Amino acid sequence: MDNQTKIARRFVLSGAVALAAATPAVFLAAPAPASDTPAAAMPDPVVTLYAEYLRLCVAVDSANLVADAVWERDVPEWAQGDDPLLARSSHVPEMRHSWTGSPDRRISLDTIRSENRATESVVDPQQDGWGDRDQWCRRRAEGRARLRWWVSERRAIIAAQGTFETACAYAAKLGDDLSTVERQIRATPATSLEGVMIKLHLAMRRFEDATEDSLDTEDGFIRSASRDIEQLAAMGA
Repeated sequence: MDNQTKIARRFVLSGAVALAAATPAVFLAAPAPASDTPAAAMPDPVVTLYAEYLRLCVAVDSANLVADAVWERDVPEWAQGDDPLLARSSHVPEMRHSWTGSPDRRISLDTIRSENRATESVVDPQQDGWGDRDQWCRRRAEGRARLRWWVSERRAIIAAQGTFETACAYAAKLGDDLSTVERQIRATPATSLEGVMIKLHLAMRRFEDATEDSLDTEDGFIRSASRDIEQLAAMGA
């Protein structure tokens, strides 16, 4: 989204918020529902959902902070990545002979497989003229040893990251719950000006991200708030 589009969208959204705030409460006030239940005992459902939304926002932030702390405290440096560290291969002769470079280099499975194919192909006994079966068998055994080392290290990394992954999964679950409440707010008609302002406020928060993925959500809040204003105005007419 270019800067001109961002400016235009913010101008329109800011105007919508100002218009809703300036709209007389009497004009938007819906008549009391035909019920024996006092009006004060029937709060705007959007306001109720928003309280849950705020609670989940705090919970998500806290869960992410916990996950970050677990990463720093419980996950050793060698396990802070997807692939094994070359430094962890010093006890594997097949690795020592094949790779050089910085010990903090991480080795992917694709890299090992590519190296195995390259070292085996040059002595492949099926190749005319330069094949050597003994050399090929030795290099194939070395390649398998390298693969076993990688798999063993990868399992160790997964085990070392276990507590962190659990913390991340909990934070992700809270994030999903937050998204569900957002959808409920968009789908629920507001019965008060406060509910309308909540929807516009959430649209403004989405706009701050200014990402393409957030635009549909932002527009959803605006359209929902616009429908609520029309309905409340009709009910108060």
